[in-house]
Amino acid sequence: MVMAFIFTGLLTVKSLVDFTMSGPTIQKEITDNFFDYGIYAVARLACWVFLLSCYLASIGVFIYFCIISACNWRYRWLLALLSGIVSFVVIVLLQFFKHLLYSPSSIISSSLYRNNRLYPLWEQLSPTLLNLGQLLLLSALMVIIIFCLLKLIHHKRWQPLSYMSLNLAFFYPLFLSIGIQPNFEAIKAPIQTHEKPNIIMIGSDTLRADRLGAFGYKRNLTPNIDTLAKEGVQFSNFFVPIARTAPSLTSFLTGTWPHTHKIRDNYNSDEKVNLPVKTLPNILAESGYYSEAITDWAGADLGKIKFGFNKFSGPDDQWNLKYLMRQGPKDIRLFLTLFTQNEFGKTFLPELYYLAGIPLTKELEAYTKQRISSLASLNQPFFLTLFTSTTHIPFGCEYPYYSLYTDPTYLGESKFLMSGLSTPSEIINKQGQSKEAFDLKQIIDLYDGCVHDFDDTVGELVNHIKKIGLDKNTITRCSSF
Repeated sequence: MVMAFIFTGLLTVKSLVDFTMSGPTIQKEITDNFFDYGIYAVARLACWVFLLSCYLASIGVFIYFCIISACNWRYRWLLALLSGIVSFVVIVLLQFFKHLLYSPSSIISSSLYRNNRLYPLWEQLSPTLLNLGQLLLLSALMVIIIFCLLKLIHHKRWQPLSYMSLNLAFFYPLFLSIGIQPNFEAIKAPIQTHEKPNIIMIGSDTLRADRLGAFGYKRNLTPNIDTLAKEGVQFSNFFVPIARTAPSLTSFLTGTWPHTHKIRDNYNSDEKVNLPVKTLPNILAESGYYSEAITDWAGADLGKIKFGFNKFSGPDDQWNLKYLMRQGPKDIRLFLTLFTQNEFGKTFLPELYYLAGIPLTKELEAYTKQRISSLASLNQPFFLTLFTSTTHIPFGCEYPYYSLYTDPTYLGESKFLMSGLSTPSEIINKQGQSKEAFDLKQIIDLYDGCVHDFDDTVGELVNHIKKIGLDKNTITRCSSF
């Protein structure tokens, strides 16, 4: 607790000192109307930093206790503190290395520092090395714990043995919750057949048609989508009235123009989200359908706008100021992000789990498989929509996709994702510059990796539909916005 208190205090102070505002107008708006909420938002994150730090340090203290109990050594406070610091540093570094390799966008999205400082470290990382390091660390812990348990049993020291057993019962499930990604196993349930077909729509924000093999792209990025196009119906004339997510989704799900459904941008009041027209989920519900939407940060509008889905799995309104404030300053957010891309984060810190710029492609894929299996057992047909941010700017997809097509010798700021988009002023300045100001080839190669990633997800879902025997009575649609 001493170590956690000092670390939390230093991290919180540094986060507030280095905090950057979007501009004087926004700063005054926040100061005048949301100052108290801002204090609450930072204090909430600081509490989670403290609790996580306590937990990480307590692992080292617990191991120290096991050793001195087994060897009947004298307890020393400074050695216990040192053990806590060591375990804290080791686990944080291990999580940082894992994120840097598997999801570098999760680090860069909350980093105040230059990306290229991470490149020498990233070059040394590999899945084999990380798995080996994690295996050695866990093996060492298990050897120590088993040795201590046997020693205590041999000497019949039941009090410390009971204490160790209680701690193990506490640490193990918490470790699974914090350290491991969500794993949604497909549920094996009987398939119900209906006269009406099930409908599954798989979408990706900002997926360009000219990247599909069906339209002749030079790289073979989309074999699974191309197969769907070949075996089904391919729409080559497909236009969007307003190139924004919320109006596009609304036009798609209502079949009406923005001047009819009234959604003209991404910033909509509570009155506007109550649509004046029927939606596809509404119409399907009249025919006995169950409807559900699954998404990450890019598709929050599916939950905010009243489309009529029976169930929505995704973030709260991404354009809500309080939601953004709860994500906190970057330094404190960076630390917490290392431990919140999992079930723990999804449950207790969803603002960080669904942080903009971090794709959740594989998590959404696994969860969608589970939901398809569950919905297949319903006694009614279903309409399921999956909407991902896989191909959305800043194009920061997961390992190994971000390195599939990029130049391995590239050392610019856009190695893992498109840089220069961390503040509104940077975005505005980028829009006013010529293409020479961009690392155009690198960004195109990053984007192609994202497209490949999304296509693999489509392939996995289609294979799952076939595997559980649902393909004979299901319409599968792949689309982009």
